[in-house]
Amino acid sequence: KYVISTYHDNTIKVWETKTGSNLKSIKHEFTQITKCITTPDGTKYITIHSDNTIRIWDTQTMQCCRELPKHDAPISHCITSPDNSQLVTICYRQHQFIDFETNCTEIKIWDVASSRELSRYDKHSGKVKFCLYSSDFKNAITASDHEVLIWSIESGDTLARISDYKENENLWGVLEDGRRIKSNPINCMVISPDGQY
Repeated sequence: KYVISTYHDNTIKVWETKTGSNLKSIKHEFTQITKCITTPDGTKYITIHSDNTIRIWDTQTMQCCRELPKHDAPISHCITSPDNSQLVTICYRQHQFIDFETNCTEIKIWDVASSRELSRYDKHSGKVKFCLYSSDFKNAITASDHEVLIWSIESGDTLARISDYKENENLWGVLEDGRRIKSNPINCMVISPDGQY
């Protein structure tokens, strides 16, 4: 029913899909929006900001309902649960040292109504690219370049690991100009409606 667009000058607009007409427009005073998603029922939309904050808005009034506690790193992705009750946020940190670098992805589950953190998960060694909910909303499925992890939202325990990666396998390819690239990464992830596949 609605399309929401955000702009570099901090303007947010709501459009009607049938007519293409602009229904509402506001200019907020917060930092720049880097991403925007809507809840499945369309009653709320969620904005990710450049200062590592997330805000939840009412679609009808275009008023900010609540703000999640500030994250420690840039937020790369977020999704809502199909029942609109939870929000998953994904942060990625890259630490550069003198002779090596370390990567850390931090995933947090939030209660939308209270903005309370429910659980967190940090078992991925690389950057998480995808996140899905299981059909019963009890588990999350997250994927980095070479592994998919299924884990419990309530406990944070890893339930299953899916990967083609072998520890001694060469995951790097070389281009003609000598640059090295990772080969054959995961580039898409979906779950069947019944949750079996």
